[in-house]
Amino acid sequence: MSKLNIKNIDFVIPTHYHDDHTAGIPLLQKSWKLRVYALEQMVDILENPTHYRMGCLIDQPIKVDRVLRDGETLLWDDYEFQIFHFPDQTEYHMGLFGKIDGKTINLR
Repeated sequence: MSKLNIKNIDFVIPTHYHDDHTAGIPLLQKSWKLRVYALEQMVDILENPTHYRMGCLIDQPIKVDRVLRDGETLLWDDYEFQIFHFPDQTEYHMGLFGKIDGKTINLR
């Protein structure tokens, strides 16, 4: 983080539970007091991964600090993102629509 001159991370939003998207989150929560925002359909699998028999799950719980709802608009600084449930790669999956610097983005 210091190599990249990153001083703070406001929050992270995992789009789905797969370990390649979530494995570093518990360490960041511990080291940086990182906040996690997650779609309501994903909260239980993130907080209680050992209750599920699914591949690609880490065995460490990820505490969710803010629950996002399908259709909700998330405001962050000057940015606005629309949150939506997007069962695609997994049932526990979300997407975001937003505008950054005048460009429309879609993250999923």
